Amino acid sequence: MFRADLRAVQETFRTGVVESTATAADKWWNTWMAFCRDHAVDPWFPDDIDPIPYLQVFGQRYRDGRLAPRGQPVRSDTVAKVLRYIGQGYLRVGARDIRLDNSGRVDFRLSRQLRSYTKADPQRSASNQFPSKWCGHWLTPSVLSTWILSTMEYKRWPI
Repeated sequence: MFRADLRAVQETFRTGVVESTATAADKWWNTWMAFCRDHAVDPWFPDDIDPIPYLQVFGQRYRDGRLAPRGQPVRSDTVAKVLRYIGQGYLRVGARDIRLDNSGRVDFRLSRQLRSYTKADPQRSASNQFPSKWCGHWLTPSVLSTWILSTMEYKRWPI
C-alpha cells in the first residue's frame, strides 16, 4: 500500500513540469549516473569525496558535446540547466543537492566555470532574439493606423 502511494506521489511530482522537461531530466540523471559508474565513484558521494570536480568534468564534457545528446557543443545555459536538474535529482530522493556549498549557494568553482562558459558563448544573432513571425501579429492594419494617428500632429484648419 505504501509503495503504491509513493509511486502515485512520484508521478504527481513528475507532472509538475511539462512532459518534455521531465523526460529530459530523467535522461540527464541517467547520463550522470552512467558518468559516475564509468569513473568508479559512488554517485551518493560520501563525506570524504568532493562531488564538485566530478560535476565540473561532467559539465565540461556536456558543453563540448561528448555527453550531449546530439554530440554537439552546447551553450552555457544548457550546462547550467543540466547541472541544476542533477542537483534536483538528489533532492527528489531526499538527499542533499551536491552542487551547493554549506551556505546553500552553488559552489564557487561551479559558478566560476559557468560564468566562464557564458563569456565564451557566441552572441545570439539578432534574428534569434526577435522572431519575425511576431511582426505579422503586431503590425496589423488596425495597430498600424492607430500608431500613425497617435504620432501625427493634428492641425485645425479654419473652415
